[in-house]
Amino acid sequence: MKINKTKAIIVSRYSNPTNKGQMEYFNDVKGLADEVICNWGQ
Repeated sequence: MKINKTKAIIVSRYSNPTNKGQMEYFNDVKGLADEVICNWGQ
């Protein structure tokens, strides 16, 4: 039996408007896991 393990990361940011630093943050996180779950508050 083969079990597939998926790594997920949850990130949360609160900001309005979106800025370059926040987008870099999300892009950096993409490389750390198979799935990224975002909680974006405004």
